[in-house]
Amino acid sequence: MEWSKAKNIIILLLVGLNLFLLGTLGSMYRDERDSYIAAAEGAVRYLESMNISIDKSVIPLRNSFRKTMVIERDQNAETAFASALVGGSDVKNPGASYTVSGDWGSITWHPGALLDGEFTYSGLYNGGNEEVLIAYLHTAGIETAGYVCDYENNSYKVTLTRAYNRISVMNCILTFHCHNDDRVLVSGRWYVGDALPLSDKTESDPAGLIIKFVDHMQGSGIVISSIDIIENGYMLQQMTNIGVTLLPVVKITTDAGVAYIDAIDAHIVLNEIMLVCQ
Repeated sequence: MEWSKAKNIIILLLVGLNLFLLGTLGSMYRDERDSYIAAAEGAVRYLESMNISIDKSVIPLRNSFRKTMVIERDQNAETAFASALVGGSDVKNPGASYTVSGDWGSITWHPGALLDGEFTYSGLYNGGNEEVLIAYLHTAGIETAGYVCDYENNSYKVTLTRAYNRISVMNCILTFHCHNDDRVLVSGRWYVGDALPLSDKTESDPAGLIIKFVDHMQGSGIVISSIDIIENGYMLQQMTNIGVTLLPVVKITTDAGVAYIDAIDAHIVLNEIMLVCQ
């Protein structure tokens, strides 16, 4: 009987502890969200003071704590990728750039995860319907979620954008141009291999990044009237003799154009606004 009472007390204590921990976690989540909301509202007020309009809902209300990732170049993985497309693994001219040939064609890999080539496989054109090509790419182990297809006279183009942790790698794009003779031209960028953290630095808070971006634009003499869209993404960058990095970026679409900023230290990675204004 005494043990039964003690057991019930222990159970009640554990239940109480779990409720306390859940309440603490809930409070921490609310506090974190409130701080992001306050930062977003502060950013909106700051931009409005500079005559820049932005809807608060555009600003992300959380930090994903993304890091810069590195992918070491793995020629075995590259050869396997190309081999699945061209039906063979005969490597020619091994070096920084090299060609993988097979029964159906060849693919050439270059530094920076760049590749190009051509292969032919019966039935891929399929009367101008990309379904057979998509199935072929799946068989080769290539992820095709969210592909875009553009139709032309006697050909079509399937464009794939790579993703890391379901976030778009915005400049990692591979195009398959299929002609009515089943010939497919391949070109673009596509990394293969595992991504590992390059450092412990994580991305900055979204509201602070936006303010730094606007200050940079103002300092460059570029007038922005509105910020319309803010998107998280990655940019692929070459590391000489190593491979590539996945740099976390924020894509900012304004009335003047688009810019990509480093999500960690807020420097401009690619400024299409500057290109338009020059």
